Amino acid sequence: MLAAGIRGFDMGSLTLTHDGPAHALVPGLFFSNAQTGFSITSPFVARRMDADPQDRTTWNVPNVLVNQPDPAIGFPSDHHFTPYALFSNLTDSFLPVDILASYDSGGQVTQVSLPGMRLAPGETRLVDLSASNLIPTQIGSLALRVSHPGPTTAVAARIFSLDHTGDCVFTAEMMPGAGHQFDAMIWDVGYHLVR
Repeated sequence: MLAAGIRGFDMGSLTLTHDGPAHALVPGLFFSNAQTGFSITSPFVARRMDADPQDRTTWNVPNVLVNQPDPAIGFPSDHHFTPYALFSNLTDSFLPVDILASYDSGGQVTQVSLPGMRLAPGETRLVDLSASNLIPTQIGSLALRVSHPGPTTAVAARIFSLDHTGDCVFTAEMMPGAGHQFDAMIWDVGYHLVR
């Protein structure tokens, strides 16, 4: 984007089109800030032209790091994570997005509804998931259930946690429906080698 002269923006969405057959192109994005060490990758969301607008989509996000993660995972004790969600409404309609957080609280699963939002058509929004102070400071991770009307291609979303130093990003895998694959991407751009 910099090579194309696109500068001076904070957030937005990018649409990529091609004339080849479906799945002939598998693009990805890489964003970085050399000054802070922040970097994140993001896939493109393929739009389905045959999608039913009456669908309702639920995304399961099994592992989002918050606060100070469990030392058993291997993060240094000075790492403290803030969870973020980046949403882009890819439709021509307003879309409400609901977020339910689940976490272990002394052996009991506790669920809390985080403040929802209503995305305008084409809107992209970055949300600090801890800003509502509904996530206890003593937990190190949580699971999310994100839901919105429309098919999976109505909203492009990315859930990630950023270390307070800005040199470590933990990207959480989002799975539509009741998936059984649990993947996560971890990388560190500073001097701490995580994995």
